[in-house]
Amino acid sequence: MAFFDGWGKKITDTVDVVGKKTNDMVEIQKLRSQISSLEKGIEKNYVELGKMVFAKYQDKEALSESEKALCEEITGSAVLIEEYENEIADIRGMKKCPSCGAASPADTAYCPKCGTKLEGEEADAQAADASEPEAKAAEDTEES
Repeated sequence: MAFFDGWGKKITDTVDVVGKKTNDMVEIQKLRSQISSLEKGIEKNYVELGKMVFAKYQDKEALSESEKALCEEITGSAVLIEEYENEIADIRGMKKCPSCGAASPADTAYCPKCGTKLEGEEADAQAADASEPEAKAAEDTEES
């Protein structure tokens, strides 16, 4: 019987150890989750801080040389992004509205989203085609 009493104690001790380790793991996971949440908050604040510094750069306010260099790098990247987006639109046969940035078919004269007149060969050709009868009528009037 002493043999079974020893086994019972070992099983009880093992269950206690496993239970404690499980509780520890749950507590560690809760803390890791809180850390992750705080890190995301920090990243969000860094982004907001960067946007505030960039707004000062755009407003021509005084910045340190390192801040100015980063802002110039951002501006250069934004220009490249716009060029690449325009290339994609060209490949797709689309063009971007200069006012709202919406893409529309290349043969569209006006932006379907905001109504801005779109520039481009196709739009210019359409405008020329539309004005041809008026120009022809004006010529006919002048000749008579």
